[in-house]
Amino acid sequence: MSTVRKAVYVNPIEPAPLSFRCGSRVQTVLELTYYQQSNIAGLTFKTDVDGQLRLTSRSGSVSNSYSVPAIDIANGRARAIIPAGDVVDPNGYQLVLYGTIAGDVMLIAKGLVFPNDTEAPLEEAIDVIDTVPITFDTTNVANTVFTVTLWDDAGKSDPYDLTDKSIAAPILTAQGGTKILDMAVAPAGANAVTLTMTPAQIATLPASCWWTLTIGGSGTVTTLCEGPVTVT
Repeated sequence: MSTVRKAVYVNPIEPAPLSFRCGSRVQTVLELTYYQQSNIAGLTFKTDVDGQLRLTSRSGSVSNSYSVPAIDIANGRARAIIPAGDVVDPNGYQLVLYGTIAGDVMLIAKGLVFPNDTEAPLEEAIDVIDTVPITFDTTNVANTVFTVTLWDDAGKSDPYDLTDKSIAAPILTAQGGTKILDMAVAPAGANAVTLTMTPAQIATLPASCWWTLTIGGSGTVTTLCEGPVTVT
């Protein structure tokens, strides 16, 4: 028997990456720890999502499904057992992991699984959402304007491609809360936008709230950054 331990960040917007090698001749125990997509490091997802794991052969259409029950809800842990002989395709398997979140079925993770005698691809790093706090001053008589430049890499050498993309910057009552209003978004360059708030809009905000910057395209929406909003 072999044991594989993986971390999965539960994100309602996009599935987490999940790839690993699996024993072809021995039983494999897959132990998952679910974490919240949060600016608080190590915050586990303390809900039994009743996970269902499906592996589909890349050389054919054969699929196997496995239950992923919770084994320690308080610490976000769940476990699946993959019997010996299930993972034998040298071309690997497409992996999808579904679960139930707030009563809705959601795709939690996807990736690739290879037999342990086949080279597997490197798992993509978790794309952590940047936390950017902003402050509005109610005494300003002119519009408040922010310029946001977007990059595809931490070294800021690869500009984010905004072609055919839609940018939104809503202000919410709290993280994950309801929308209060949208900041006006305008292009400011190949990979930059401006965000504008009028004094009248700022006057309607509570003393503390939340904002997010999202990008949409090809049927998906991704959160690029978010953070607390303070109104002084």
